[in-house]
Amino acid sequence: MSGFWKVFITAFVSTIIVGGVTFYFMNQKLTADNKDKDAKITDLTKQVADLKATSTTSVSTTTPATTDATADWKTYTSTKYGYSFKYPNNTAISSVSTEDTTVLNSGGTDGHWLIQFSGEVSSMTLESYKNDQVSGKIFGEATQILINGITAYEGVDQGMVNNYAMIVGNGSGFVKIVFDTGNVDGLAKNKAALTTIQKQILSTFQFTK
Repeated sequence: MSGFWKVFITAFVSTIIVGGVTFYFMNQKLTADNKDKDAKITDLTKQVADLKATSTTSVSTTTPATTDATADWKTYTSTKYGYSFKYPNNTAISSVSTEDTTVLNSGGTDGHWLIQFSGEVSSMTLESYKNDQVSGKIFGEATQILINGITAYEGVDQGMVNNYAMIVGNGSGFVKIVFDTGNVDGLAKNKAALTTIQKQILSTFQFTK
């Protein structure tokens, strides 16, 4: 065999060997890369599934129980005018003229009063009664409101030296509720002067007949 063919065969065999080795290692690397990609895809798929599960899981929220500050208060009921309200245990209460006027006192030694309830039997409508009070300059700045679901008028009781007041009726009579708000001028200032206790007492007012 001539020298040319020996060189040619040697080169050919070497090329095949080198090519085979190169192909083997490239194939191994490609296989490893594919496995790594598959592992990453699997991991990402799991993370997405976990996120979906977390987002669809309902969150349980517990609403704190609301404490009724008036729960253990005493209850006053006027059988004559058919209304009731609750008041603090340390508050003194007095009735004048056989239940026509009921006064809640602060319970202190200063003689300070909180609210006065005055009942009156009448067949007048609430609107007419309010107009009568306004024309007599007993009740001013009358504004219609709802008190515990009952139509009423709020305003300034001019007969009690400018205190916040309400007039409310039940079809057979009226109750005028006057609050000690410090004798300030105007409805807005008197309303702003209402104390927490006064508001709580008012929130329990209701007609019983």
